[in-house]
Amino acid sequence: MLSPLPKAWYDGSLWPKLLVPFSALFHMISRLRRWYICRYRQVEPQVPVIVVGNISVGGTGKTPLVIWLCEHLTEKGYRVGVVSRGYGGNAPTYPYHLQADSRAEQVGDEPLLIARRTGVPVVVGADRLAAIELLLHSADVDLIISDDGLQHYRMGRHIEIAVIDGDRQLGNGLLLPAGPLRETSRRLSEVDFIIQNGGELGTEAKGRYQMLLEPDPPTPVDGEAEQVPIEQLGSLALAAGIGNPQRFFSLVTQLGGNVVKETPLADHCGFNPQLLLQLQGEAACLLVTEKDAVKCQSNGHVNLWYLPISAQLPDHFLSQLCDRINQEDRVNHVKR
Repeated sequence: MLSPLPKAWYDGSLWPKLLVPFSALFHMISRLRRWYICRYRQVEPQVPVIVVGNISVGGTGKTPLVIWLCEHLTEKGYRVGVVSRGYGGNAPTYPYHLQADSRAEQVGDEPLLIARRTGVPVVVGADRLAAIELLLHSADVDLIISDDGLQHYRMGRHIEIAVIDGDRQLGNGLLLPAGPLRETSRRLSEVDFIIQNGGELGTEAKGRYQMLLEPDPPTPVDGEAEQVPIEQLGSLALAAGIGNPQRFFSLVTQLGGNVVKETPLADHCGFNPQLLLQLQGEAACLLVTEKDAVKCQSNGHVNLWYLPISAQLPDHFLSQLCDRINQEDRVNHVKR
């Protein structure tokens, strides 16, 4: 469940404005930091880098977009690799190249999901430049996607993609801690592409591309049964450890699921057998997000399923993105 402050950023509450003086201090420090790093410490990688990020805290749909980019750019012939923070993981060393047997508690849930869904090489580490260096030395890649990292300014980038939650938008529009923003809304005018996850593309959304998240039928976590229509699962207990759990709950309800229980959890929340039993309760099934599923193991006492999600974006976005990548390729060849 959202704590009082993040909830107030989006529900029209006035009291967060009491924190505006601290937001002003945050703004000053972050601007100075960006200026210094971009001027003196930024390093440009050897291959084009696409950064997928946001200017607000919380989930906006970056991971489904990264998966979509990996799949479609690979189809276009690019040799794609991914770098990610690996939040929630504890790898043996950093940077760390994901292996076939990597676990979420080692590398984080989002990088593991990306690797399993796409098959592209993924390296995690807080130092994105070190992660890129390891990726270039350990895999044959000619294009790198950074999962998050819009504010990681030491990492030079060639294309920036900002993702916005179409339902929550930018909340109250204030900087941390009075609002959810890491940078002011003016930052959106500097990025190359703005992707809006769901919602309506109104007049204020001019120039944005809409991303829709399309669900597939529920899938058993243990893989021992086939996908089935959601209405065949019976009564559902829902649990979501993502940035915006309500989006998942609303989607399942719209799909016709017989929801009897909803449990929002902290983003990147871990799972254990006792917690899974508690979450299912008296429901026939426990249904979680695909991101949560990579952290779950069914022990036979929980009827555990997840809902696969795939992003859908307009064709003209992909063609324009490829044009930009090709432009950067030509520039890089000239520099070399």
